[in-house]
Amino acid sequence: MGTLLRRLHSRLDYLRFVYRGELSWIVALALFALTLPISSLPAEIVLAGALLGGAAALFGLVRTGVAILREWRRAKLVDLGLEAVREVAPQWESAGSSSAMVRHAAPADLTAFWWDREVNRSLWQHSHRFAIVVGRLGAGRYHLPTRLQDIAGRALRYGKVSGKTRRENRSLPIRFNGRLLRLATEPTVAAIEQGELEFERVSYFDGECSNELWTAGEVAGGKPEDRSVVHHYACDRAGRMLALENARVANIVGISVLAITSDDHAVLVRQSTGNSIAPGAWAASGSGSLEQRDLLTASSAGHGKDDAVSRRFNAATLILDGMLRELREESLLRPDEIDRGSARITAYWRWAQRAMKPEFSGIVRVNVTGAELAARRHRGTERAFSASVAAFPLQTVLDRLASGASPVDGVLSPSTEVTLLAAAAFLEDPVGKAWRGAVAA
Repeated sequence: MGTLLRRLHSRLDYLRFVYRGELSWIVALALFALTLPISSLPAEIVLAGALLGGAAALFGLVRTGVAILREWRRAKLVDLGLEAVREVAPQWESAGSSSAMVRHAAPADLTAFWWDREVNRSLWQHSHRFAIVVGRLGAGRYHLPTRLQDIAGRALRYGKVSGKTRRENRSLPIRFNGRLLRLATEPTVAAIEQGELEFERVSYFDGECSNELWTAGEVAGGKPEDRSVVHHYACDRAGRMLALENARVANIVGISVLAITSDDHAVLVRQSTGNSIAPGAWAASGSGSLEQRDLLTASSAGHGKDDAVSRRFNAATLILDGMLRELREESLLRPDEIDRGSARITAYWRWAQRAMKPEFSGIVRVNVTGAELAARRHRGTERAFSASVAAFPLQTVLDRLASGASPVDGVLSPSTEVTLLAAAAFLEDPVGKAWRGAVAA
């Protein structure tokens, strides 16, 4: 008898431990069964079972709701500030690598970025219509690390955008969970000229729940942690940024392009107040993210456009096609007004405040004047993101940039400042001077 009792006790302990989370549900289900119309049972027993079943169900709802509230409070995210990301260095060094800061909006509002001048020069030379940078699409897609999956819902409601904390259910930006592309390998000079760049499928919300949480920390024991929730997914133990192939954040490919009009004006777009990054600021002529649909228009790299085995394409063409798509949408340009052959990638850079997010900047000539573009108006859904188009004399913009002054009156988005710096560096180089002379002719 004692042995039987011990075995029963052991089995009950096992069942309580394994199924303790479902215990209230199991009890509620058992009692609910008593509410079924069973003719052989007295009406008093059925009524008592119904009452007990309802009470158990209510208890289960309250218990589960309390557990959910506790989990959400435990996963509270707070803004840690931008100080920790201003001195981030890469794991690798080269003669052309450098970190820099751009100032925008206010003296205290700085954006840190890193780029490599040798990589940029290689992109200048490999982004014309006859050059090939081999790209490959990975077979899988990106998935958030387990811990970031656990706080994903919290991140979307309490996340951060460009240092501004969003309040729950208020002033939320207009966002769609679009199908985008991430960069899974670092575009070094060797990878651009002799290797290949690997891209993977990713969603927009993956970036919101990883890269955009760079300055967000969790509250543990009543105090905020001193490290970002994504720090060890984007940096090594020494605090240096990881190469893209080692990083575990979404790393959606950002793209920005500067359009130069036929009368030598730089085209900028005023963003709407509903834009998620730098609302109301001046943005580049076209800016956004590389989308999966851009793969459809990318030229093949000699492997066949529909080669499902190798999944190879011209990565430079993919990036430029994405830039020109954004340009058409935001600057109100028709395809025949864009000199596709003049399009160049001017820089690859990593955006520090967005967990070292990879970005590409470019430049292109368009066959319309600045005045013609300024007279056009946004319509439909694009009005939610772009408010107006304006053109500024290019040389004036470059001169003010060189003097340290703001290139234009008004606030510039961070990516626009870097895109203008990249354009200036390109146009000062013999390659860029030849480009400017050729398109002017």
